[in-house]
Amino acid sequence: DNQEDPHQLNNLVGTNHTEEARLAASLKSELNRLNDEFKPGTEYVKEWGYQVDERGTIGCPGWNG
Repeated sequence: DNQEDPHQLNNLVGTNHTEEARLAASLKSELNRLNDEFKPGTEYVKEWGYQVDERGTIGCPGWNG
């Protein structure tokens, strides 16, 4: 709600079950249409052989953040 909560400080997760169900069904339908398993990120890291650092994240060469 950009009018009442312009800085998005009020967490609305779980407050609109109808909309959440509609969006979940839409996502499921689109993933099925694309034949996309939508695996957890760690599964893709293993599958594609990415190297991770001590925090379990993929490094970005040249970035010192």
